[in-house]
Amino acid sequence: MKPKIGITIDSFNPELNNRGGDYSAYYWYAMRSHIINAVVKFGGIPFLLSHHVEIVDDYADMLDGLVISGGGLDVPPEYYGEQPHKNFRPNIIRSTFEKAITKKFINNKKPLLGICGGMQLLAVLYGGKLYQCLSEENCFDEHDQNPPFDNPDHTVDYQPDTKLWSLIGKPDGSVAVNSVHKQGVKDAGSLVINAISTNDNLIEGIEDQNHPFCMGVQWHPEFLCSQYDEQIFKQLIQHAQI
Repeated sequence: MKPKIGITIDSFNPELNNRGGDYSAYYWYAMRSHIINAVVKFGGIPFLLSHHVEIVDDYADMLDGLVISGGGLDVPPEYYGEQPHKNFRPNIIRSTFEKAITKKFINNKKPLLGICGGMQLLAVLYGGKLYQCLSEENCFDEHDQNPPFDNPDHTVDYQPDTKLWSLIGKPDGSVAVNSVHKQGVKDAGSLVINAISTNDNLIEGIEDQNHPFCMGVQWHPEFLCSQYDEQIFKQLIQHAQI
């Protein structure tokens, strides 16, 4: 049986945000196809998850793995004890759902991968904190490239002797990745840092070494910029089959 992989998706409420109102006047879901395509390519069956907290237990029982995707929202600063930045992008319905289902997969020891904002949520759930606006932090390079996102923008250094480094083939040297984010992880909490940006040492990857497969990466591996991005999805699918 192919493993069932849940994927969290973005949403828009035209009543609260004019963006997307030209598509529908009603609340609607959306996501790019790349994560879906990667899950299918490497042997999983994708399930797109609505934001209904009342069925989180059903999702957690049914699914074999989880991808917490990025999107047009920020993790609520209240989750890590701060006030929101002036440019805070809220989506409380989605954040509430993602927080609930991520906790389920952590506690159930089922494999999960956090991408971009999904990695940031993981860090916060493990006691970490975020930079709410990297462009206002003088110590960091630009981390929000223009499309196309299948072109690498900068490099990261995988940290030796971490689970991710070992699972994807123990890369030696810097690896090219894309970069599409305005926030970043300031403190990984109790998680282990498994990748950092080569130029400015921003945290780019995190993992729970006491969990079979609980990892987050700041870039978007679904664009498959390298063999290592491919391995991230291959390993997620393989662990979901166990």
